[in-house]
Amino acid sequence: MKYSGDKPKVFLKLLKFEAKRYFANITLPIIACIVPILLITTILGSLLPVLFRGAELNNIKIALFNEDPTYETNMIIRHLAESDSVEDFVEIVEADSLEDAKAMLITGEAAAALHIPQGLQEGLYHGESQTIYYYAGDTEKQLALLIYDMIKSGLKNINQAQKSADIVYYAMQDMGYSWEQASGEYSSMAEKLFVNIISRSQIYSGYSEVTATGDYLNIEYYLISAMLLCLFFLALPIAAKMSTDRVSGVMDRGGFYLNSFGYVLSKVIAGSAFLLLPAAVTSIFILAISGAFSLFSGEVWQIILSVVLSVLYFASVMLFIGSFSRSATASIWIGFSAALIISMASGIFIPRNLMPRGIAYISEFTGLPGIIKMFGSSLFGVKSEGIALEAIKVSAVSAAAFLASYIKTRRRMSL
Repeated sequence: MKYSGDKPKVFLKLLKFEAKRYFANITLPIIACIVPILLITTILGSLLPVLFRGAELNNIKIALFNEDPTYETNMIIRHLAESDSVEDFVEIVEADSLEDAKAMLITGEAAAALHIPQGLQEGLYHGESQTIYYYAGDTEKQLALLIYDMIKSGLKNINQAQKSADIVYYAMQDMGYSWEQASGEYSSMAEKLFVNIISRSQIYSGYSEVTATGDYLNIEYYLISAMLLCLFFLALPIAAKMSTDRVSGVMDRGGFYLNSFGYVLSKVIAGSAFLLLPAAVTSIFILAISGAFSLFSGEVWQIILSVVLSVLYFASVMLFIGSFSRSATASIWIGFSAALIISMASGIFIPRNLMPRGIAYISEFTGLPGIIKMFGSSLFGVKSEGIALEAIKVSAVSAAAFLASYIKTRRRMSL
């Protein structure tokens, strides 16, 4: 049965009805605004003394105990120490023994220690697996882990270069070249490859800044993460209400709900309006903090766009989950799990630079990484290249979730 009266008036009545489900009890919107602020305040209280203790990102010392002082090893160390990526903030201090290097960690003279064992290059030359030992100190663990990740990325590229050189070496022997010719070509090519991969563009591929959080300061990154995580969880009632309507027979009363499209649209608008309040309040709160720290360098219109697209995204995703859930309880659990998984894969907890590339790539299709980038650009002026494309991605995911909910609802109402 379809309603044949004044559809706009009926839609407005429906929208008013859905809005009352969120705003009739003023306690719910108030709690929704307080929770993100409490979480952000907790993060500030726990991390601020660590992140802003006055220590500058320079003169980070790495104790080096090198037992393989060959030309190739020294070349790698020299180019690494003198590269534009680390020259201004990392200082390599040579240690006479492994015990001396570890002692520098204990006393706090070095943030990390690197031990290159004897026979490294000779073992690589014969195709043997070699191990470089890395030790992190207790005083600068965050920086030590960051440096470790950089070194690991660089060694991965060196291993690839080594394999490429080996392939050419054995191919030349198979083609009839003498051992001297093959070895000479191998040495020349290996040296060029090593010099190239140690350059900034190679060894720090995917690490445009000297921080695990990319272009963001740590405090900026986690302020955005805390807000978005709260908004995702605050959207759970949208899924629960949709699922409740689905199993309670509300959808069968088609005479009141003018059509399935208006029904789903009213739920998205009402749910987005509910999320808009905490999103706006939290953004203003973050702006106030950013202003106090003299960090704000974003654009107000971008903030408005980021807030609007983000609440539409969270509302549409939860509406989609509610449309396919068999009960309110199931929708809450599924929504909670989905929010947690998507958030983790998108870099809410751990920066995507530190994640496996496969997970980071898949997370792009969830839309949440785009929201993180949009808020980073709008609140803190982080590099804005490609922000328009990210906005399109977020809108596309929201539209797809809305469309799926509409199709499911239309089929249910037509039964």
